[in-house]
Amino acid sequence: MKKTIKIDRRKIALVHVAKRQVGMTDDEYRALLGQYGAASSKDLTVARFKLVMKRFEHLGFKSRSFKRRAPAVDSRGRLLKKIEAQLAALGLTAGYADAIARNIFKGKYPNLGTYRWLKDPVELRKVVAALTYYQRRQAKKVKSE
Repeated sequence: MKKTIKIDRRKIALVHVAKRQVGMTDDEYRALLGQYGAASSKDLTVARFKLVMKRFEHLGFKSRSFKRRAPAVDSRGRLLKKIEAQLAALGLTAGYADAIARNIFKGKYPNLGTYRWLKDPVELRKVVAALTYYQRRQAKKVKSE
């Protein structure tokens, strides 16, 4: 027997947004779901969800939730500036951030010389997170003294 996969909460919410956007009454909504074998949106399978959403689009629904945002133009540059600002605020040298990067990425980049060599913004965000964690620790130390 084939197991049917129900939709997640985000998709259920999207169905309700579509219902509101097209101005459907509750009775009309229930009738629409009934055409696809569901008493409520929680009963929809993934395949039937797609059919229901096509029907809502036919009725005038325009989805904005699944459009992906364009990546920031120069997020790498901004992250590098943020790291430099954090180092300055903490009174640390770039060598500290280099050591953090080498420690985080020692398996991936065994010969990493400096954090500036990291090209992926996700990797730079990990260095920013480590520096933020260090800043919070320092703030707690000062607070407790």
